[in-house]
Amino acid sequence: MSNSHWLKITEYLFLAGSGLGTVIAAATQQAVYAAAPITITLGLNLANRGRFDQKTHPQTETAIALLQQQVTNLDSLQSQIAELRDAIALLQQQVTNSDSLKSQIAELQGAIAQFPTPEPNSPTIEPDVEIQPLLPDTITRWQCVNTLTGNLAPITTLTLHPNGQIIATNTINNTIQLWDIQTEQKHLILKGHSQPVLSIAFNPHAQTLASGSADLMIKLWDTRTGQQKRSLKGYFYYFLAVAFSPDGLTLASGSADCTVKLWDANTLAQKRIFKGHGELIDTLSDHAGAVTSVVFSPDGQRLISGSSDKTIKIWRRL
Repeated sequence: MSNSHWLKITEYLFLAGSGLGTVIAAATQQAVYAAAPITITLGLNLANRGRFDQKTHPQTETAIALLQQQVTNLDSLQSQIAELRDAIALLQQQVTNSDSLKSQIAELQGAIAQFPTPEPNSPTIEPDVEIQPLLPDTITRWQCVNTLTGNLAPITTLTLHPNGQIIATNTINNTIQLWDIQTEQKHLILKGHSQPVLSIAFNPHAQTLASGSADLMIKLWDTRTGQQKRSLKGYFYYFLAVAFSPDGLTLASGSADCTVKLWDANTLAQKRIFKGHGELIDTLSDHAGAVTSVVFSPDGQRLISGSSDKTIKIWRRL
């Protein structure tokens, strides 16, 4: 029989003896008969409790350690849940952007569908126009002398720096890439648009580049530092074309809302909107489709716009 079992039996016997001693003490008026058994009982009780604590202490420590481990695992699980929620939010944002991009692509396809499709065997020259054949000595020959590679996206828009040495193109991740023709190296990368860049143009002084994007933004860039100078958000339609006036003071834009807008090239404050009626020199019909191209005349007195509605408009400065 274990020591702890004997201690319990002894404690119970002395506890009973304490009760008997109390009765005898009351009868004989001798307190020692009650005090001695009680003292021994208390001592046995303390001994039993010490053995109990000694026996259960390792189990208690193990239980506490296990509980702490479970709390740590719970904290880790909460952290993983938070990361999962962030990943789900990011995925939802990407799905939203994808849906928006699909909608914009559908609009572009609709605009492209409005372009005329040439019919087979249809005449492209008036019958009474006499074509003079070019003599071999008068034919200008062209030869490819350089090819720049390394662009990570199909090039859909580009422009040449007035000094003839820098080319700006759209590239991957909605950015603009400036290339040095002589060194064939990347000169600058302009970052800021959140959707594909659709049009770019240098101003005549070559210190500013304008860009129009499917994110409904027009941005002006410092071509020396690559820093963004100005930014303008459109309303509901993206900008398909941008062009500077010869004096560099006016920026023209063509957008999917069928309008041509004129902006202050320094502040991007709006100057004028042409909606198909106004100071026209010549036109075939009013623009009823997206304006896909704009250009100024060399003297800056006229602005020409082309649209997916199959028309060309010529606007005159008054």
